[in-house]
Amino acid sequence: MKAVTREEIAFLDREASEKYHIPSLVLMENAGRAVAESVLRNYPKVQKIAVLAGKGNNAGDGFVAARYLSKNKSVTLFLFGDPERLKGDALSNFQALRSFPVKIEEFHETSPALNFPDFSSFDLLIDAVFGTGLKGVVEEFYQRIIETANGSGVPILAVDIPSGLDANSGKPLPVAIRASTTVTMGLPKVGLLAPSAYEFVGELEVADIGYPPEFLFREGLKGHLLEPSDFKGLLPPRKKDSHKGTYGKVLVIAGSLRYRGAANLAAFASLRVGAGLAVLALPRSLCLKNVRKPDEVIHLPLPETEEYTISLQALEMALNEAEDSKAVVLGPGLSQHPSTRDFVLKFLKENPTPTLLDADGLNACASQPEVLLSTPAPLILTPHPGELSRLLKVKTAEIQEDRVRVCLKAALDFDSIVVLKGFRTVIGDPAGNFYINPTGNPGMASGGMGDVLAGTIGGLLAQGLTPLEACTLGVYAHGLAGDMVAAEMGERGIVASDLLQKLPLALRSLLS
Repeated sequence: MKAVTREEIAFLDREASEKYHIPSLVLMENAGRAVAESVLRNYPKVQKIAVLAGKGNNAGDGFVAARYLSKNKSVTLFLFGDPERLKGDALSNFQALRSFPVKIEEFHETSPALNFPDFSSFDLLIDAVFGTGLKGVVEEFYQRIIETANGSGVPILAVDIPSGLDANSGKPLPVAIRASTTVTMGLPKVGLLAPSAYEFVGELEVADIGYPPEFLFREGLKGHLLEPSDFKGLLPPRKKDSHKGTYGKVLVIAGSLRYRGAANLAAFASLRVGAGLAVLALPRSLCLKNVRKPDEVIHLPLPETEEYTISLQALEMALNEAEDSKAVVLGPGLSQHPSTRDFVLKFLKENPTPTLLDADGLNACASQPEVLLSTPAPLILTPHPGELSRLLKVKTAEIQEDRVRVCLKAALDFDSIVVLKGFRTVIGDPAGNFYINPTGNPGMASGGMGDVLAGTIGGLLAQGLTPLEACTLGVYAHGLAGDMVAAEMGERGIVASDLLQKLPLALRSLLS
C-alpha cells in the first residue's frame, strides 16, 4: 500500500476532483461516513459523543460524522473558531448539520478560560480540529483544546490524523491529540507510521473514501506501507526435482571469540528461509570450539588473529568461497580488530557476489565509507541507528527524528539498499523509494535479532530475489515471526533463536 506525504495527498485530492470528476463534497461525505462507521464498530456502547471541530476540511469530515451519528447517539459539536470563517464543503456540511439533533457550542480564540468546555462527561471524543495541512506550531488557543481533550480521560478517535501531529515527520507541533483510534482517509500518511507518532495514533484504520483504484498503486508515489499482499507468489513453489543447489548457497562471514552466537544465528536463519546451503566462515579456532553450531551449517575455517578474529590473511579463501555463492552476509560478530577491519575493506573491494553488510562489517567502513561505492557487488546495508550515525557522521538523535529522510540519504550516498532497523524499520533505495514495516514487537528488543534478520535476507537473496525484494520480504517475515512468538509466549523473554522456529511459518503465510 502506498504511503503519502502532506503534499502528495493534497495533489491526489485535487486530481480526484479535476481529472476524475469526483466532487470534493463526495469525498468529504465518504470520509465522514467512514468515521461514523468506525465509531459504531469500535465503540458500540458509547452514547454521548463530542465532536471537536476547527475551521477547515477536517472539520467538514467531523460535521458529516456528527450528522450520521446523531441518528442514534447524543452528539455535541464543539466548534472552535468563528463559523463565518468556514467555507466550501465544510460550510455546506455545517449548514446541513443544523437540521439534525446535534447540540452546537461555539468557542472563539477570545473565549475566557473559565468558559472552556469540560469533555470528561462524554463517552467518546472525535477529533476533527486539524488535518494533514497543519505545518507550523499549534497556536496557544488550540494547544489548550488539545491538552484539555488529552486530560479528559475519555477515548479519542482522530479524523485523518491526530490534531497537532505533523503529517510528514510524525512529530507533535508541539502538542498533539493522543488518540485511541485514527481513521485516515484513502492512504496512510507517512507521519502516522513514524515511531514518534505511535503514542498519538493508537489503532490505525485506512478508510476507502472513493479514490480511483489506480491511486492505491500510482507510480511516482515513493512511500509504501508493507502488507502481506506485497509478497504473494514472490518465491515460486519448490519443484519436485529440485536439490540443495537449486536454492542457492549463502556465505556467512562472521563471528569472533566473544560473538560466536551471532554467526550461528545468521547462518541458521538463512537455511530457515529456504537457502539450500549455508557456509559459515569463522576464525579457525572457533570451528573447533563452536560446540553450539547448527549441524546443518558447513564450516569454513579461516586464518585468525591472536585474538581469535578473522585475519587479513583469510582474504583469498573468503573470496574464492564467495565466488561460488549466491549471496554473502558479512559482519555479524566480527569484532573491530584492525586486521579484521582490513579484511572487510579489501573483501568489499574485490568481492563480486551480492552482499549484505551488517554490524561490525558496517563499523569497519565508518572510517572509509567511500569503500561502499567501490565494491563490484550489489550491496545491502542493515544498520541500526548507532551504526548509521557512524557511517553518516551524524548524531543518532538526528536519525531518529526523521528516519525516512536519513535512510533515503544513506541509500543515495552509498548507492545501496539501506535497511534502517528499529521500531517501524525503514527500507530505502537509491531511487528514493521507501518501505515502512509494520510487523514486530517490543519483545524483539534483545540481542541477536539483527543477526537473524541478516541471515533471513541473505537466504532470500540466495534464492534469486532482487536485493529490494529480499529486504522487504525478509524484514516483514522477521517481524511476523517475532509476532508469532509473542502470541504464544508473550513479549517478555523472547530470544533471537525463538524466531528461527517461526520463520518457515511466517514465509508460508506470506507466500501462499
